[in-house]
Amino acid sequence: MRKITPYITEKTVKLIEQNKFTLIVDYDANKKEVESLVKKFYKVNPLEIKILKTKYLSSTKHRKNYLDRGVKKAIITLEKGKNIPGFDYKKDEKESKSKKEVKKIEKKKDSDGKKS
Repeated sequence: MRKITPYITEKTVKLIEQNKFTLIVDYDANKKEVESLVKKFYKVNPLEIKILKTKYLSSTKHRKNYLDRGVKKAIITLEKGKNIPGFDYKKDEKESKSKKEVKKIEKKKDSDGKKS
């Protein structure tokens, strides 16, 4: 039985806005298996699946060298409006301000400080 789990970081949260969801899958899984797992567990049809593998990591403990296998990530693109449970993300109003709006507010604060 293959396993599939959501992978949530700052970068993957930004990808959610583009309807791209990142999942960690078994290292031996291929695209067709990932597609069938997504259909089975999340009941959505992916438009596109991209797979990437992370590097092997070597570590040393008690004078012994260990080689840890990396993980395999699947980036799944869905249609607009579709969502995968477990990726619940709501954008705050404060975060939605653009850089220009923030600069305008900072300029107003600076100009108010200079007048007094």
